[in-house]
Amino acid sequence: MKIINVRQKNKRNTNCIVSVSDADNSLELELSMDLVVRERLSKNNEISKELLDKLIAEQRIIDAKQIAFNYISYRMRSTKQVVSKLKQNDFADTEINAAIEYLQDNSLLDDAVFAKNYVKDILLTKKIGRNKVFNLLCEKGIAKSIINAILSEHFPADTLETAVIVAERKYNLIKHKSQEKIKQSLINHLVSKGFSFDESKEASGIVFNKHY
Repeated sequence: MKIINVRQKNKRNTNCIVSVSDADNSLELELSMDLVVRERLSKNNEISKELLDKLIAEQRIIDAKQIAFNYISYRMRSTKQVVSKLKQNDFADTEINAAIEYLQDNSLLDDAVFAKNYVKDILLTKKIGRNKVFNLLCEKGIAKSIINAILSEHFPADTLETAVIVAERKYNLIKHKSQEKIKQSLINHLVSKGFSFDESKEASGIVFNKHY
């Protein structure tokens, strides 16, 4: 195949548009400037199908790395989230693995750091229990060994005091209901917030007895 033209995509993008053709086909490829310079691609040069296929494969990995980098640049993400983002962009497993390895090797993707900061941030705004946090981290694809270490740090054995605070807030919203409905609603609410059933029952009892 013959290279018909090589031009920079635009002033803001240093990628190059490489136009190639032969007797039967013609196509345009968007390649990074590094690939173009490395292979010395220029107008009127010949390019083999093997080299063309190799460059296309390399560019796919470059694109995957760039999309992954952009995705984590404005908010921390877990590995599972980055993988999901790349799959949405139709990258193959080998391309995704290359992008993940690139981010991890450059300390840009670390599930332990992500999980620690995620829990710290969420606990600043929400009063939730250990089980709820566990489920949230599982949804992010965090390994259980990491989750357990973080839970041990943020949730001491006794979280009854936090449960009572949550129950008190809920009580103020439902105090117009019957006593029986209030008691059950408090327990259900605490369980939904990730507190154990026993803890929810005890905290609900404390708040209920305070008002009746």
